[in-house]
Amino acid sequence: MKNTKQRTAFLRNRAAVLTLAASLLLVGLFTACPNAAGGGGSAYVQVAYTELETYLANTASVDKVNYIEITGISKDGLAGKVEGSNAEAGELGKKIQAHPAKKVALKLPGKVAGLDSMLACFFGCTNLVSVANIPEGVTNMEGCFANCTSLTESPVIPASVTDMGWCFGGCTRLTKAPVIPESVTNMYFCFSGCKSLTESPSIPASVRYMGGCFYGSTSLTKAPDIPANVTDMHYCFADCTSLTKAPDIPANVTNMHYCFKGCSALKGVKLLCNYDGSEYRFMDVFEGCTALEAGGIKVKNEHYDAYTDPAALDKMKVPGDDEAAKKAKFSTF
Repeated sequence: MKNTKQRTAFLRNRAAVLTLAASLLLVGLFTACPNAAGGGGSAYVQVAYTELETYLANTASVDKVNYIEITGISKDGLAGKVEGSNAEAGELGKKIQAHPAKKVALKLPGKVAGLDSMLACFFGCTNLVSVANIPEGVTNMEGCFANCTSLTESPVIPASVTDMGWCFGGCTRLTKAPVIPESVTNMYFCFSGCKSLTESPSIPASVRYMGGCFYGSTSLTKAPDIPANVTDMHYCFADCTSLTKAPDIPANVTNMHYCFKGCSALKGVKLLCNYDGSEYRFMDVFEGCTALEAGGIKVKNEHYDAYTDPAALDKMKVPGDDEAAKKAKFSTF
């Protein structure tokens, strides 16, 4: 999961049309909320987890969003699988995936016994538009909503969550990020590919890993303050083509590989961290940052020589026609 490439979703199957006869046959199986007839109203219809497939096939609307409150689900129906670069939705997610023409707004129970992981739960559910109630006690939401391309609003994240790596990766219609709990430490690729996201959430002090966090979020114009304890920012803002001002980069950051690659509107950034020329750590940091202003990269006076060494300028791909032009992008504070 913690790599530099986004995965793609590819589980699509069939859809069925609601008929009055099927609705009458199924009436005893579901408890409907008022004004939710046909599954296309604004209130939630309670559906037993064991009957969800039948409901989606025979009762759910193809024209309206289906508001479904799941009952009777166990932890085994929620967690998916991730093996290397391959992900697979949980059983609940697979049931939703099987009816791609039917938009689903889901409501989960407030508690699910023994649940701590929602790893890849809804991976690739392209017809999922919203989720209410993430059960309390969950710690792992890695890849939970990855590639849910119809998701427009995010759920409230429980205070127990620690891992949000790739959580909303590829959610191209997500316009507003959730509040990030103080318990979260991992935000690897959390909002990567969220092309409709314009403003980032506040990042709590607990976060350590932000590699790829906003990678490919092309509409992002406002970046968050970076907590002092963050160490990894590789690919963090890569291809954020609308970002003009970067946040200050803390002193503890050691990995800046591709951090601002492709940020073609970026004018400047303040680096409190020292340059590290070993391996890949500062490779291609500023590749494609063609809008960088003279003196726009601000570094500590004691770090200036390391950053402006010819080898460092080349390694970071600082834009400029020659060494002097590249060096002119730096100033001290």
